[in-house]
Amino acid sequence: MSHTIRRPRPHAVWVEPLAGESGAPSRRIIHVVAIGLGRRTGPVRVGVRPSLGYLHCGSRVEIDQVRDVRVHAWDGTRWRIAHATLDLPHMPEAPVTGGPVMWLDGDWADALALRVEIRRSWVDDWWPSWNLADLGVVIEGGVPVPFVDERDTLLAVGKVSVARPPAGVTVVRRAAEIIYRTSVLEVGFLLASPTMSRLSFDPDGIPDRPADLLRHAVLFSHTGNDLVVDSQHPLRGSAANGPRFTGLDGIEPLGSQTRTMSGRTTVTGHRVRYEVVVEELGLRYELTWSVEADGIRLDVVRSGDRDLVAGESSAWQVPFDATTAITGMTARPDRRGEAGLATGPMLVHAPGFGNLNLTITGDALVRSESFRPQLTTTLEVKVGERPGLLGEWWSPAGRYTGTATFRVIRADVPELVSDAPAEVQLGIRRSAPSGLSFRMDTATLSNNYASIHATFCMDLWAYLAVAVGDALPGLSSLGLVTDSMDRHFDGAPGYGAGNTSLHSGRVEDEYLHTEVAVLLAAAVVASRPEGATWVAGRTAELAAMLARVRARDVDHDGLIEGELRRGRSGHREWATNWWDIISFGWKDAWLNACLYDALIRLERDAPGVVDMSVGGAAALRAWAGQLRANFLPTFRNDETGWLAGWRSEDGRLHDHGYLFVTGAAVNAGLLDDQVARNMVDRLWDALAAAGFDAFHLGLPGNILPIPDADLAGALPDLHHGFYENGAATLSQARHFIGALQRVGRDEDADRLLVAMLARLADGSAFGGCSTGVDWRMWDGTRCGYEGLLTDQFGVLVPALDRWGAR
Repeated sequence: MSHTIRRPRPHAVWVEPLAGESGAPSRRIIHVVAIGLGRRTGPVRVGVRPSLGYLHCGSRVEIDQVRDVRVHAWDGTRWRIAHATLDLPHMPEAPVTGGPVMWLDGDWADALALRVEIRRSWVDDWWPSWNLADLGVVIEGGVPVPFVDERDTLLAVGKVSVARPPAGVTVVRRAAEIIYRTSVLEVGFLLASPTMSRLSFDPDGIPDRPADLLRHAVLFSHTGNDLVVDSQHPLRGSAANGPRFTGLDGIEPLGSQTRTMSGRTTVTGHRVRYEVVVEELGLRYELTWSVEADGIRLDVVRSGDRDLVAGESSAWQVPFDATTAITGMTARPDRRGEAGLATGPMLVHAPGFGNLNLTITGDALVRSESFRPQLTTTLEVKVGERPGLLGEWWSPAGRYTGTATFRVIRADVPELVSDAPAEVQLGIRRSAPSGLSFRMDTATLSNNYASIHATFCMDLWAYLAVAVGDALPGLSSLGLVTDSMDRHFDGAPGYGAGNTSLHSGRVEDEYLHTEVAVLLAAAVVASRPEGATWVAGRTAELAAMLARVRARDVDHDGLIEGELRRGRSGHREWATNWWDIISFGWKDAWLNACLYDALIRLERDAPGVVDMSVGGAAALRAWAGQLRANFLPTFRNDETGWLAGWRSEDGRLHDHGYLFVTGAAVNAGLLDDQVARNMVDRLWDALAAAGFDAFHLGLPGNILPIPDADLAGALPDLHHGFYENGAATLSQARHFIGALQRVGRDEDADRLLVAMLARLADGSAFGGCSTGVDWRMWDGTRCGYEGLLTDQFGVLVPALDRWGAR
């Protein structure tokens, strides 16, 4: 019993509350660990242990533990509950990993599969994390019998005729593949297997040698240390390309690297047709890809002799390599079964490359997922499948048809004035959807399609959604923001948000930015009818949040204070705001500027929230007036003539020339006109004196060096000009650009915007996962980490303020 059985990744699943789950949201995402036992030897045991929880903050490791658990056993026909426990004991001194396992008793001796359903955890409560499922569930048994199939798994290649393709389509046959090319896309197909060999698209025209956006299965993952050893490994699933079927028992007869299929491939002009037969399943696919000048279409006929249930399956899965482009699908979530299903209009967006308008007909469904450990995102087309309650997929016997059409398009963008610079026009056209990266598998906007949910970006997303509008008719950008806020209000964790294992409060008590950003976002969306309707439905929660923020003013001067992060030099604390490794704390100038913006907008556009929370407009105006009166005396640095970043609990000002701080205060109307102009002038002059004019790289967050004592302990000796200590980035540059516009320095603002949007247009301002181009040293050397951050696209907001026709 010493062998841990390898298993696929945990499945994220939408669930409704069970009887006894009082207080749970009406719909939430939990995680289910799946194990197939079709090749096992000997008995199996299941246990849980403390493990890593959700990454709420980069400053520490979170430990979470399973609280409520059910184990479901599959007998080949149906599920039964083999174990169920509420309120498993909580270990007060839990280790990070590898702690003692609590073994569960259960009736699963004859099971062909198990699904361990984590309904609740001790830290993240109703939203147990992927980390907890992955590391906190232990399933042991005998060594699985190796799966070896010596049958020929290749398709026979029938007639291949590439004559007379449609106008605008060229075709090349190589020994093993067919490659089609048009002015806006290139797509390749293998002949001996149902596999897409390459894919690239760009509505503005693809280059002669376009980048392949697909992820291809390899022996090692991108991290270089993840060896593929059998068909149950998660790498095989994330990189699966084409039709796939893995049974609940863990056997994978149809996938990218294990296939027990037969069939034939034929090519007629612009059509590639795969006939795929899996005899042991009684399953047949007719898969026909058609290439047109402006896109591709997949026609699917799925025939089954008997009912099937799969752990993972699709008529066709397209894997994308997030190191090339962080490609994802944006749509509204269909909250059924395994998370990631889409409903309504669907946009597949590859930042820096282009867009596909995805439409489906017939019995087709579409699902999208992110596999961060393998730096992969996926798109699945399912035909004749229905989501199950545990993340499984049910396929009734019979014949089902469906079509998925992918059209290369330019996303809809706001109309611009006729004299908008060419760089601005192209930058907006190519990057308008890039900052609203909605992860379908978590139902929220995120840093990017393969990254974490940074809740304190909510105000950016609201401003951006209003500015850029809807990428497709019916695909509401405001709806993406309100879906994300719904997730937060329903208790889901986020970076800078949620419960924590390290103290009795919440992460919002450290990151004060989170609730300020949500309030400001709610105020921004409330200015539009769709957003006002949403605010009306969440008035009570917003009012309670506003009251909590009001209570953070512990010394009653109208400014809020961070009591857990107090900004003292040498304490190496993390931030109270987005700039997480800088020790912003106690009185944070940026957050109080954002708060003032939220208060003014809430009074104007969400009076119901104000009435329920602080007792009406007069009370809110008094608070806002007090905040404004004390803001400048608290944060103005008489030596520099601009605003400091924060005043720590010991009374010290911490001023390193933060452009975004003064910018946010000016934009919020916190400063009189002459004071605002003077501060912006001084910062502009200091920027020039420091020698920075590489505005195509963005703006430095701070002009002056931040001493090591004012930085978090995670990155010691972070010299000036590197990463968050003054490197250039488009992230948060919108604040100072907006301030330039507000004080009348339009030519300077235009100069910055033209330079930055030119890099959004050519895609050089961002890149794939872990490319590090989201921050640059002043000579252009990359020094970032994510490659693409949603905040970079905030510069579109002042650009559209300047050149938008409406």
